[in-house]
Amino acid sequence: MTIKELYKTNFEDAVTTLCYEADYYITSIEIIKDFIKKLLDEDNFIFAEHLIVALNNTDAYYYDYDFSLGTFETPKPLTELEDLEKYCDDYKEIRQ
Repeated sequence: MTIKELYKTNFEDAVTTLCYEADYYITSIEIIKDFIKKLLDEDNFIFAEHLIVALNNTDAYYYDYDFSLGTFETPKPLTELEDLEKYCDDYKEIRQ
């Protein structure tokens, strides 16, 4: 998806499309909540708390989050089309 295509669609359609494109870290709150439950079951309370605190003050459904980075990464809420620009194919060439 290009930035031009991004702004011709609505947020839900854009985020759904971008979720399925290569190697992006777009995830839903449901997936993060399931991950938190798994962390709690494994007694990994510090990591679970890190995610709970990060999600506590937002009302977003989608987030930018790399699960492999643990506490080095904090979920960033994605709530509008502008938040999705960096996932577009032409982002780097347009924003440089």
